[in-house]
Amino acid sequence: MPPSRALAAVATTGYLGFLAGPPLIGIVAEAAGLAAGLGLVSGACAFVALKAGALPEASTLRTSVTKGVQTARTEAIPASASR
Repeated sequence: MPPSRALAAVATTGYLGFLAGPPLIGIVAEAAGLAAGLGLVSGACAFVALKAGALPEASTLRTSVTKGVQTARTEAIPASASR
């Protein structure tokens, strides 16, 4: 996935959590109590922390991004301009 799409996906997920999170917590708290509503937040945080181990290491990501940038720079410069 190109870095621009990855950034858009992360931003979209953040906005979704920002907009949908509080009403969802309120609905759960109304039905089952405040402890259950806030437990939902703790459970979601634990899920994210456990799944973070499945991501590649940062050095791998940095290398692939750097290679993509170098490729883009090489393709953007015409051969006649390098003289």
